[in-house]
Amino acid sequence: MPEEIYTIELPKVPANSDGSAAWDWMRFLKCKSKEDFDMIAERNADIRGAVKMLYRISEDPEVRARMEYREKARHDHATLLSAAIHEGEAKSRVEIAGNMKKRGRPIAQIAEDTGLSFEEIAKL
Repeated sequence: MPEEIYTIELPKVPANSDGSAAWDWMRFLKCKSKEDFDMIAERNADIRGAVKMLYRISEDPEVRARMEYREKARHDHATLLSAAIHEGEAKSRVEIAGNMKKRGRPIAQIAEDTGLSFEEIAKL
């Protein structure tokens, strides 16, 4: 079990080096292009090794296929989760609108509070 957990906010990494190895690694994590990787690899031998390994891995078709599969699975999961949340929110709005209607609240106010149309509320 780790004793300490560090959080790195990459957008907050300073643009100019402070001379530390930590800055080099944060810039490595923030890289978005081959030129960025090559520039930071020139500065630090440890990062140079990591960049070489990254290039080697990215050239392996089997590794790339597994990474793409994992990325697709993450994307599909996020899409399904988002759809479920939206569906739940929609059902909740309908339920709330039904309760408001039963209590005699004006349809215009129900529409304003729930975001449902007058037609949707009339069907309840």
